[in-house]
This record gives sequence, structure tokens and C-alpha cells, in this order.
Amino acid sequence: FYNLISNAVNFTGDDKYVYISLKHADKKVRFAVTDTGEGIPIEKQAAIWDRYYKCKETHKRAVIGTGIGLSIVKSILVLHNAAFGVISEAGNGSTFWFEL
Repeated sequence: FYNLISNAVNFTGDDKYVYISLKHADKKVRFAVTDTGEGIPIEKQAAIWDRYYKCKETHKRAVIGTGIGLSIVKSILVLHNAAFGVISEAGNGSTFWFEL
């Protein structure tokens, strides 16, 4: 939770909005966090889950990180057999989600 929310805060748009949702459906719970930032181009979305991956774009706010956060999130979710992913396109923000 912390990593996904922290990333959304760091990468959200000028409006500084971050949306968090928790929904129950089909005997599962889906957690999602959405930012209003620049989004992630489709060709980079698979790489964001890799250890030490950091995008090279310039951001308006100082973003401090090691590049291992999403790889840790992925490892934990895989160990729990959880579905997870990102919905994003350049210029339209990102939604990171997982289901348990």
C-alpha cells in the first residue's frame, strides 16, 4: 500500500490529486491507486516492475527512490498469487491495482 500510494503522490499531476479505491467483487477485493500525472507509455509498462528500473523523464517534484519499490510490490503479490497491473497511457495518469 505504502509504495503504491507514495509513487502516486510523487508522480501525480499539477492538481496533486491521488485517488484510492477499494472494491469487492467476485469474492475478491481490488485495491487501486490513481494519479493524474504524465502516465507511462505502453512500451515502458513492463519494465517498471523490474528491479532498479527508474524512468528517465524529468519531474516537477523531487522524486527520491532506489528503483526497487515496484519490484518488491510485484514479488509480494506474486507470493500471494494476486493479480496486479497498471493501467496507463502517456498524458493521462496511471492506475496501479491488485486483487486479493
